[in-house]
Amino acid sequence: MENFKKKSFTVLKYIAFGVVIGVLVGAIDTLFGRVLIAITDFRTDYYLFLLPFLPLAGLLITWMYNKFSAVSLKGMSLVFETGLATSKSEARRAITQGGVSVDGEKVSDITTTFDISQFENDGLVVKKGKKSFIRATV
Repeated sequence: MENFKKKSFTVLKYIAFGVVIGVLVGAIDTLFGRVLIAITDFRTDYYLFLLPFLPLAGLLITWMYNKFSAVSLKGMSLVFETGLATSKSEARRAITQGGVSVDGEKVSDITTTFDISQFENDGLVVKKGKKSFIRATV
């Protein structure tokens, strides 16, 4: 009987935690949805006011891409740009199947990034399969 009470209390505790977490997630989801609706309404109502700012937004995005893309290079792009793969899909397939290594370490995630400082001095050896490899430097 004692064991039954402990198990019952544990189950009720998990149910209570589940209800609290469900209410919190629902409240956050509702808030997020309402903010999106408000932004959409603002964009729809004032599109003529916002239209002149589109080129500025494009310039900002381009500037950020050029400034911050030098800090890290994506692993999939590294394989593609070094010529070890003829297409992005081939590079993605080689990485996900474990056929790519950088400086002797397997790369299995296509979102892997490398810091620009890793390419200084001798650079990194990028290897695809057993026979194809190249030294990437900056």
